[in-house]
Amino acid sequence: HELKTPLAIIQAALEGLTEVKNPYLDEIHTASQRLQRVVNHLLQMTRIEANVLRPASEWCVVSEVIQQAIQLAGERLTQHPLHIDIPDNLPAVKTDPDLLIQALSNILHNAAIYTPDDTAVDVTCTVTEDHQLIISIVDHGSGFRDGDEKMIFQKFYRAAGSPTGGTGLGLSIARALVRALGGDISAKNNIAGGAEFTVTLPVEILSV
Repeated sequence: HELKTPLAIIQAALEGLTEVKNPYLDEIHTASQRLQRVVNHLLQMTRIEANVLRPASEWCVVSEVIQQAIQLAGERLTQHPLHIDIPDNLPAVKTDPDLLIQALSNILHNAAIYTPDDTAVDVTCTVTEDHQLIISIVDHGSGFRDGDEKMIFQKFYRAAGSPTGGTGLGLSIARALVRALGGDISAKNNIAGGAEFTVTLPVEILSV
């Protein structure tokens, strides 16, 4: 509360000044959002390391999970065209949507800040016959340097040339959240260029 309450007051005050045109207010808004993400990451990592995560499974629609993750990823993602490919007949699945949304939003935010504006981010989803939900997020940036794809999930790891202001916790938290759900995340360079993250998660499937 000592961290989140002052931030909430600042953000509420900024929202009350939306009609005021001042570049300094825009900078304060951007900085407060960045600080909010840092605080959230620190609190999430504390919960993970304290082993207090208790996934609560419920039926959810994957397309809605993706949309909520996009909203949570922040304004940087709005600078990128999103290509979302979700089959119309994709069944509802049973998992903890809140943890999955947080994990996906971290990956999407990472794609947004590590790639040039106006480059696309592709999201595809499928459910396999053995009840594995597979979500792929591909950006069109420069991809990983040799060895980085094995390091990026470590706490506080930041690749050379990383944008300023990050904590190096986002992807570590994403993997921990997915593993709490019984799944995992892998990363590699996409054959067409850019970085590719794949979330593989065992789920129950709603039979129609």
